[in-house]
Amino acid sequence: MRVKTLAAVAASLALFACAGADVGPTDAPLFDVASADDVLGALETGEHNSAGVARGFLCGTGPGGLTTESHETISNSGNQTLTCHGFTNNPPPEAVILRGFGCSFFFGGFTFDRTRLVISPSGEVTLKCQR
Repeated sequence: MRVKTLAAVAASLALFACAGADVGPTDAPLFDVASADDVLGALETGEHNSAGVARGFLCGTGPGGLTTESHETISNSGNQTLTCHGFTNNPPPEAVILRGFGCSFFFGGFTFDRTRLVISPSGEVTLKCQR
């Protein structure tokens, strides 16, 4: 298993995109995490007055595309945890862990800290962000 910083991510995803000559647009990675414009996480927002839980909202998982396999909790103190699950048709040969990217939360807020995207050789993509 490899742990990569944001600086090394673009090269890895570029290798995945160029892995085969017959790779079509639907098999290519869906984004380049090295770009400051790419934000992962909740693409919708909700409201809360105290602790809350949300499920099934639209969430971007980068190479795993858009999904509604999403779950977010927020505590009374404002701590948030977001988890989203996606799938890629262009998985890496070994697990890759990406960190240090922008992530937005369903209940509002944004972080570059405590972000983690795991891409498995089976194609499963798991996004987890905390603040």
